[in-house]
Amino acid sequence: MYQQIIIIGTFANYFISVFLSYRQILALRRGKRNELLVDKIKDGDFEMMKKYNTEKMIFSLFSGTVNFCRLIYFIYFHTIPKFYDYLKKTTGIKSDMMLEVLFMLVFLHFERITDIPLSLFSTFFIEERYGFNKMTFAIFMKDFLKETVILTLILSLLYAGIYKIMNYFDTFFAIIFVFVCIFQIFLVMIYPVVIQPLFNKFKELEDGSLKTAIRDLAKKVGFKCNKILVMDGSMRSNHSNAYFIGLFGERRIVLFDTLIKQATEGEIISILGHEIGHWHHYHIPKMLLLQFSTQFVFFYFLEVALKNKSFETSLFQAENTPLIIKMIYFSFFMGILSPFFTLLSNMYSRYNERQADQFSIRLGLGENLGKGLISIHKENKSNVCPDWMYSTYYHSHPTLVERLEFISEEEKKLKEKEK
Repeated sequence: MYQQIIIIGTFANYFISVFLSYRQILALRRGKRNELLVDKIKDGDFEMMKKYNTEKMIFSLFSGTVNFCRLIYFIYFHTIPKFYDYLKKTTGIKSDMMLEVLFMLVFLHFERITDIPLSLFSTFFIEERYGFNKMTFAIFMKDFLKETVILTLILSLLYAGIYKIMNYFDTFFAIIFVFVCIFQIFLVMIYPVVIQPLFNKFKELEDGSLKTAIRDLAKKVGFKCNKILVMDGSMRSNHSNAYFIGLFGERRIVLFDTLIKQATEGEIISILGHEIGHWHHYHIPKMLLLQFSTQFVFFYFLEVALKNKSFETSLFQAENTPLIIKMIYFSFFMGILSPFFTLLSNMYSRYNERQADQFSIRLGLGENLGKGLISIHKENKSNVCPDWMYSTYYHSHPTLVERLEFISEEEKKLKEKEK
């Protein structure tokens, strides 16, 4: 029964993604510029944007289909438990925990390795064709190897902790939840100072009018920033961005070097006003709390499933199935609910983005924020013809037109208050 539910749910999720992607491709092919963008984005840039995003959507459909077929194959033919038995026989490892950690890592890295051709095509064909890719094959492989080492270390420690807790406590979901939350907070804290520098170079923003303006903005709103850094994003891509990172002590404002080249000083300040708005409204802790809440639900129902003998016998026609196998299949089962969680998460994220935009606007940065958003969308060839249904489901940010209309409305309100 459970296997049939997983397969039906997986098919349903796949067809949702195909249906929405098809709608988005049609929207791109038929799309016309909104009146707010007619004078801002030239005909040639608009047509190039449509081609770029259409190619990305078609490729996303293809890669999604590959992953879907692989998942169905794993589930239908019971490939995962069979491979575990093979690994157990060939390695001769006696420790169940060591064997399960090894299996998890082999399973994870097998999927990552089989995805390499898709990543290469996306990076060196699509991104290259439209002038975004700056990565060499050597950098690509170095990044892959670094990611492999980091994931191996982090996930080995994480799963070993989960395994110990689940085998020591009869009622374990709350203890695992606390352990995973602490582990994630620790990763958030070390990421900017330990992990990120392994992939990118960061240097302090040079003294000048931009740095002075950023310092003045931070002082104005009471944002204590340890460092203002420039990241060498151009080593890998021409895409641009800016963000702030840091949960507790170490707070950093990070600018892509590509953003500094593509946007004016006023636009950069307004974009940072938006990013600081996320800090002002405690969006990072709130998003973490939302993430922790979904994990609490996951671990609670995991315990319920593992204590339900029918869950194991229905899926594997046997008892004493390794813990890692049961957890993988439970994640497949819970994946059926992913559309619901995706929709809710993105709705909440878009609400946060509007709050952050509003914060920047109320600092008097609305005009430059609008210009900056247009500049970023134009330089990144971002989709300005979104299908409303696709956007509602997938997008974590309001569309460009929605944000420009919101800026206009908020500025009108500010002017009315000043009268």
